[in-house]
Amino acid sequence: MSTISVTSPKVATNAIPAISRNGVGIFQLNPTPDATAKPVAESVGSELGPSPAVNNFFSASNMSRMRLSQDFEVLAPVKPVISAIEIRRPNKQEFIRTRPGKEWQFGTLLFLDAASGEYYLVTPEMHAELSSNLTSVRLVLTMPLYGFVPFLWPQKLTLNGGRQNSWNQSATEVGARAESEWLRIESDGAADRYVPFIALGEFPEPTWPEELSTIFEYLELAFSGRTIENRSHPCLRRLRGEI
Repeated sequence: MSTISVTSPKVATNAIPAISRNGVGIFQLNPTPDATAKPVAESVGSELGPSPAVNNFFSASNMSRMRLSQDFEVLAPVKPVISAIEIRRPNKQEFIRTRPGKEWQFGTLLFLDAASGEYYLVTPEMHAELSSNLTSVRLVLTMPLYGFVPFLWPQKLTLNGGRQNSWNQSATEVGARAESEWLRIESDGAADRYVPFIALGEFPEPTWPEELSTIFEYLELAFSGRTIENRSHPCLRRLRGEI
């Protein structure tokens, strides 16, 4: 019996299977790419408009959209809640302004706890008990240039009949000048006084908190939990050597 060989037809190597019909696979030739045809992603993008350069995220044009504007504070939906006020002197690297008006100053006697470095407000009844440990100060409301929360600057005072002190006097003068100019303060040991340095740039006027309308509200936030009202206060007991 002679054998008949049947040769299956060759399918082009560039043929790809299509959807089968009735179980029979249908093949179609993959067309030769057209040099003029655009990639799918490009053709779709052209219909939707130009897409950003994904591989050039840090281009100058893209980065300019992310630059912080000069009025960024206006865009902020919140404002700081002031829950405490510091009592401190300005450091020599910060520019400050003081709030004009005697109503934003408060003269009093304070006790400075050497152990904690904290100031305490002392009632008149306790002045005699702490007389040698009290400091007469003028608390001046002060705002740092780069900050939202003011602080109380304790300027030492020379009481009537007391010896004049050039450090105290110069601090008062610098504080008065800071009512109208942004400045920072440095100590001049040779002259025994504080020296102001005026800011060269143009800066806006300080924005004082609207929710605090009197110096007494600042004092409450500054001395909350730090008042000496009777002889049983721990600071007094430590001075007497009881604890």
